[in-house]
Amino acid sequence: MFRQILQKFPGFKADFLYLDGRILTEDLSLLPLLVNESTIVAVDDFEGIEKGVENLMVMRANQMFEKHYCIYPCSDALLRTYGLNDGSTTALLIPESMVRVTPQ
Repeated sequence: MFRQILQKFPGFKADFLYLDGRILTEDLSLLPLLVNESTIVAVDDFEGIEKGVENLMVMRANQMFEKHYCIYPCSDALLRTYGLNDGSTTALLIPESMVRVTPQ
């Protein structure tokens, strides 16, 4: 899929990328061509030893998204506290430049 996007839209850079599938070896050389330092990445199935966790490990091992924070799903109990009865298994990779931490 990455190859098709790059062929159809040369120079394309994604603002937001949703990964729902396993990153293959051939994807590792194409993925950096689709993103920039501001791209937000959603990684599906981010729990236990599911593909989302494996994808992040593979991407980080290949020096991808090193300047992104990984924000992963909170516990179902916490979600229920706020009336949210459905859980989530999608993590977000947010660029450091978009996150500001201030003392309270």
